[in-house]
Amino acid sequence: RRHTRLRTVTGVQTCALPISTAMAGFRPDQMAQLPPTAMAGFRPDQMAQLPPTAMAGFRPDQMAQLPPAAMVGFKPDQMAALPPSAMAGFKPDQFAVLPPNAFNGFKPDQFSELPPAAMTGMQLNQFKVLPPAAITGMQPDQFAALPPTAMIGFKPAQFAALPPDALSGIQKDQFKVIPASAMKVFTPFQMDSMPPTALAVISPLQFKSLSPEVIASMSPEQREALRSEEHT
Repeated sequence: RRHTRLRTVTGVQTCALPISTAMAGFRPDQMAQLPPTAMAGFRPDQMAQLPPTAMAGFRPDQMAQLPPAAMVGFKPDQMAALPPSAMAGFKPDQFAVLPPNAFNGFKPDQFSELPPAAMTGMQLNQFKVLPPAAITGMQPDQFAALPPTAMIGFKPAQFAALPPDALSGIQKDQFKVIPASAMKVFTPFQMDSMPPTALAVISPLQFKSLSPEVIASMSPEQREALRSEEHT
């Protein structure tokens, strides 16, 4: 005889039913009604089986209560289905364990709603697969929160997609690790937003990758910040 354990979490009954007969049947309206405390019991195998349509019912207070362990079950189509408002609930420890392929599902309106604190959990293998289209939604405070270890993975297509104002948040330790290959697509509009303090750590290889148009667009303050011994 098969036994199934049931328990109640803040008025919502959860059970160890076979995944295919439980989680796969969730609807958006059902998901939206779950109390945040019920999310604390989610497991990776359960999260992986939630239909993308159900993800549309997620709220930020629910997202904030998901255990990091459950995040490893996230899939790209599930990520793409999350409402932008739910992104505000992401925390660094959750963000850090998202599988890299889940980042393929990020959209600009979702990315722009991520709290800067969550960005501190970004990993290199996650950043490498982030769609350039998603990066068009990046905000200055989000960019400033990215760990330098993730910036090493910047690709030219991603850098080209950065909105100019996002670069106003760049820090020295971030700028110095951006690959020279990514700098080749730097635009004058992006340079306009660059803080002079960040340019003070530009490497010879990065500088050589800048186009003549970008160099010509530098402000007097930016030119002054360049360390002449590295670029002569």
